Amino acid sequence: MKKVEVIEIPVRYNGETYQAGEVFEIDGKDILGIQQHITVISEDKPIEEMKLEELKEYAKSKEINLGDATKKEDILAIILESQKVAVGE
Repeated sequence: MKKVEVIEIPVRYNGETYQAGEVFEIDGKDILGIQQHITVISEDKPIEEMKLEELKEYAKSKEINLGDATKKEDILAIILESQKVAVGE
């Protein structure tokens, strides 16, 4: 998913109409038809590809307790484990 902002004319996506200045999330494959009317604000990237600071920010945004972990590998393991718990694995 990508977070985008409408820059001109109303944009319709998934049954909703978004006006200029509004922000919404869109599947990357759906951008092609409206790319001239939006600007991409952020893109989700796989957790495994995130840098250390991105992982820390992700954990903070998801309220994942990292404890004393400081290494990228340890933080990644904690995040992945918390995702398994969240989906009931």
